[in-house]
Amino acid sequence: MLGPDTEASTVSVGDGAAQLVKRLAAIQCFLHIPTQFGRVDRDSEVEVEGNSFALFFSDRWRLTLKTVVDLGIRWDKQTYSDLENATQFSPRFSLVHQAGPNTDIRMSWGLRVEAYQKSLQHQRPRFENLFDPLAIIPELEPGRVRVAVDSALSRGVETSIAYDSDGKFGWWASYTIAESVDRFDGREVPRNWDQRHAMQIGLDWTTGRWEFGMSANVRSGWPRTTLSVEPFAAPAAPSIAFGSRNAERFGSFATIDARAEYTAPFRDGSLSFFVAVTNAADRENPCCIDFDVDLDAQGNPKLEQKYDFWLPLFPSIGVLWEF
Repeated sequence: MLGPDTEASTVSVGDGAAQLVKRLAAIQCFLHIPTQFGRVDRDSEVEVEGNSFALFFSDRWRLTLKTVVDLGIRWDKQTYSDLENATQFSPRFSLVHQAGPNTDIRMSWGLRVEAYQKSLQHQRPRFENLFDPLAIIPELEPGRVRVAVDSALSRGVETSIAYDSDGKFGWWASYTIAESVDRFDGREVPRNWDQRHAMQIGLDWTTGRWEFGMSANVRSGWPRTTLSVEPFAAPAAPSIAFGSRNAERFGSFATIDARAEYTAPFRDGSLSFFVAVTNAADRENPCCIDFDVDLDAQGNPKLEQKYDFWLPLFPSIGVLWEF
């Protein structure tokens, strides 16, 4: 099993095919990976108990003969056992102004603040990949480990705000500060998907039959585990040192996505055409690391690492027929 902060372990590295064998064996020994396949019990017992509470207040004021303001506020709280709770605070604002006999101008605004804390007990052991979580066949990766924790904790605060103007233009934004950790022997280690900060912002614009949208997503880099080659003096063989699990982090993740859609209405439906671009800035967002042992110019073994990345700039087109 994998602990939170195991001290550095080293293994000798040989040549050729023996290198790879020793690397796999070393990782297996260090991380206590099972050498034989066995039965994994996946049965679950779930029992949820708790209450849900909500309070809501709203009022409407007519500021002028042609302008009406609607204000509201809502508070929600859930208690699903003593280990999990969540609260939400949601103020709202809307305005309607009659600009003419057949024209109404509408604007709305909302702010939502949500705080949550989830304490997870009696967790079943799970398998993770330390170096490449996106592997096509994760079971064959040398960094495959069995993680058995005492408990886990997720908590954070999320704030979101939205604006809409008569259905033609709108924007929204959200910010979350959170943490998700495993607990071993009284110590906390970030889970693979732990991201302390995350921010999203987007806008939509509709004109005639066209609809345009754009969004940006920025978040903290996910945790990662490192390897390194320790200094050595000939004729001794070099050794690989394993860092503590999830002690380091990848760089920040950032992407900009855009979409344009045209809709042609028909008597019994509509036909829509859209073009979308993911990661429009073609930013390289690291997700994984590949390690390999190679020889330098002097013939000495060295540890090489290569970053893999999330999707690059990725365009897509589509057609939607509704009837």
